[in-house]
Amino acid sequence: MRSKNRFPPYPDDNITEDLLGEEEAGDADECDVMTIYYKEVYKRPLLTHEEEIALAKRIDDEKEKLLTLFSQIPAIPREEIEELRRKRDWRDFAALIRRLRELHNQFKAAPPGTPEHEQMEREVGLPLDRFSRIMDEISRHEDKVYEARNIMVECNLRLVGSVALKLRNRGLPFLDLMQEGAVGLMRAVDKFDYRRGYKFSTYAHWWIRQAMLRALADQSRMIRIPAYTVENLCKLNQIKAKLTMEKQRPVTDEEVAEAMGITLEELERLKGLKDNLVYLDSQISDDSDTTLYNMIEDKSIPRPDEEAFDRLSREQISEILKELTEREEKVIRWRFGIGDGRRHTLREIGEKLNITRERVRQIEAQALNKLRHPSRRRRLEGLLLKNF
Repeated sequence: MRSKNRFPPYPDDNITEDLLGEEEAGDADECDVMTIYYKEVYKRPLLTHEEEIALAKRIDDEKEKLLTLFSQIPAIPREEIEELRRKRDWRDFAALIRRLRELHNQFKAAPPGTPEHEQMEREVGLPLDRFSRIMDEISRHEDKVYEARNIMVECNLRLVGSVALKLRNRGLPFLDLMQEGAVGLMRAVDKFDYRRGYKFSTYAHWWIRQAMLRALADQSRMIRIPAYTVENLCKLNQIKAKLTMEKQRPVTDEEVAEAMGITLEELERLKGLKDNLVYLDSQISDDSDTTLYNMIEDKSIPRPDEEAFDRLSREQISEILKELTEREEKVIRWRFGIGDGRRHTLREIGEKLNITRERVRQIEAQALNKLRHPSRRRRLEGLLLKNF
C-alpha cells in the first residue's frame, strides 16, 4: 500500500529539504530537480509481483526470438549465439544488434553489381533483401524489449530513492547517487531471471546499492579505495553507534569486531583508513595560506583550453554538416545529440519529420556514408568519428 512507502504519497515543497538535508537543500537548482523527480516517480504505479514476472517473461521471450533471428545470419558465429543464450545479458544482445546494424548500413551503401556489394554478400552470407527483412524483424523485437524494460525501470525508481536516502551525505551529491542507482537498476532489469522465484525488488536492491557504493568509492575521495572497503567503513560507523546506544558506554574494539564478524587485525586496518583523514581546509604547508581544497580541480568548470577546443570543434562540425542535405543534417544532429546534448531515438525523429523509423535509419546511413568520405573523414578525426 502507498501508506507504507518511505516517501510521502504526494511530494510537497518541503520534500527536498527533508531528503537532502539543510546543506544540499540550499542548492535551489537541485531542490527544483528533486521536486520534479519525485512528482514524476509518483505518477507511475508500483508493479505487483505478477506484473514483474509478466514483464520479465516478455523480455525473455523477445530475447529468444532474437536468438532465432541471429541464427539465420551466417556471419554470426554459432558460439556467440550460444554464449548469448547462456548469459542472456541484454547488454550483449544490444552490442550485437549495433554491429549488425552497422554491417547492414555498409551492405546497403554498396551499389548492386559492384565488387563491394558481392564482397558484402559473401561476408554476411545472405542477399541484401533477405538480410534487410531479418534486420526489420530484429528492430521490431528490440523495440519490444526496450518497451518492457523501460516499464520495469520507471516503476521501480522509488526503490532507487529509498536506497539513496540511506547513503546520502557521504561525499556524493544526492542527485548523483540517484543517477548511479538508476544505472544499477537498469543492470538489474537486464540480468533478472524470473524463473528463480525471488522478487525483482529484492534482486534490484543489491544492484542499486552496489552501483551507489562503487560511485562513492570512485568519486567521493581523492584517493580511490575499493567499494567493499567503503561499505565496511559505513558498517563500522553504524555498528559502533548502535552498540554505544545499546550499552550506554564506549564500546571496545573486541565488541565491534565481533558484531561485524571480522578479526581485530581487520578492524585495526579499517580504523586506520577512517582515522587517516586529511581535511580539505588543511594548509598544504606551514608557510602557505593555500589549502588542499584550493588545489583540487573543480571539474564542473571547464578549463579555458577545453572550452576553446569545444567551441572550435562545434564550429568545425557545423561546417561539415552543412555539406549534407537539410534533412540529413537534422537526423545526424538529433541521433548524436549535437547541439542540445540529447540523443533522439529513431521513433522520436520519425515523429518530428513525419516519416517512418526505417526511413530515418536510411537517411542516417546515407549521411554517415557521406561523412565517411576521405575528405570529410580527415576533418572529423578527433571530433565525431568515435561516434560513427
